[in-house]
Amino acid sequence: MSFKFNFFDTTADGETQRGRRSDTSGEEPKAKKTKFDDRDEEDRRRQHSPEDKKPARPFHEVSLSQVATSWHEDDIYSIEEFMTSSGSNSDVSIRFVQPHNPVDKLIAEFGDTSARNCDVITGVYEGGMKIWECSVDLMTYIRPDDVTGKCVLELGCGFGLPGLLAHHMGARCVHFQDYNESVLVQVTAPSAMLQNFQPLEGAADLADHLAREASTSASAQSFRFFSGDWSHVAENLPQGGYDVILTSETIYEEANYPKLHACLKKLLQPRGGVVLLAAKSYYFGVGGGVSSWCDYVREEDYFDVQVVKTFDEHLVRNILEMRVKS
Repeated sequence: MSFKFNFFDTTADGETQRGRRSDTSGEEPKAKKTKFDDRDEEDRRRQHSPEDKKPARPFHEVSLSQVATSWHEDDIYSIEEFMTSSGSNSDVSIRFVQPHNPVDKLIAEFGDTSARNCDVITGVYEGGMKIWECSVDLMTYIRPDDVTGKCVLELGCGFGLPGLLAHHMGARCVHFQDYNESVLVQVTAPSAMLQNFQPLEGAADLADHLAREASTSASAQSFRFFSGDWSHVAENLPQGGYDVILTSETIYEEANYPKLHACLKKLLQPRGGVVLLAAKSYYFGVGGGVSSWCDYVREEDYFDVQVVKTFDEHLVRNILEMRVKS
């Protein structure tokens, strides 16, 4: 079984607004699906083997020149487009790189054939080569007022689509973090550098564009990319450095709550900063979910946390807002 990449068209069915649709149907806004696999099966494919856990990955900043030199003209990929409608703004088009045969790339990198059947291998690979449902939920919620002129961090970014949306909405800068450096090199950073690229035929066109972007300051001023475990990320990034932190599908494992919470506590600007977190209500077979995360946050007594949006089709999903207690 291979990975399925999912992306959605949110332009249909009316303009989405917080807490309600622009019509009076009373339905929750839905991200229209072009590809979608069964989410119960998806949760069962997560692999967790604490006894085989590898040491936490160290912090590393991925440079644009590293991305450009890692890209080969014979790499097989497609350039996909995500259309989203946000509030009163016109539709936003976000292009992203989708590599072919991502499972083969993962097996080659990690030497672990279990990647063929699992979306997550704990301590090895944390699912960044897949577009997760809740990241799309988060995109339907973000509004320009949330991010315009602000410094934004997307934690556990994978493809980084919510962060790229923040960029299009006028964020001052957007930084991306993923556990795996290879995810940043293969999909996140090339996708960020695509935002002012007019795609033509052939991989050489994209390779040339990446090389040009790496040699200019425009992308470097807008984007930065960090890999590594959250504990190391918190140690290496500045205290209170971000006005907004976006994150989705990152609370699936309760064992990770302490370091995720510590990372948010360290990096969020305490005055006016906000965390927007999208997650499923419960992750079967792992134990994490919205209720247990909210309980943990309240016990730590540093953030106020509340559910600000609910999507109730299939498995219930929520968007949480977290702010430092006054």
